[in-house]
Amino acid sequence: MLLQMYGKETFCRLRTFERFSCFRDGRDCVEEDAHTGRPYSVLALQTIEKAFELVISDRRVQFEYS
Repeated sequence: MLLQMYGKETFCRLRTFERFSCFRDGRDCVEEDAHTGRPYSVLALQTIEKAFELVISDRRVQFEYS
């Protein structure tokens, strides 16, 4: 029923039950949950800076993609 109504924007079954239990327990918003770790943008920026420093120090450096 949810898939018919929302299409690709539908939560998976597990996420639906998690949200349901949050609302059942009295919460009215789940967007304000504290997240652990650094934001992705910070990690990406640090990685880009490190790669830039490597390339500047030795322009023949080779990267292996895995």
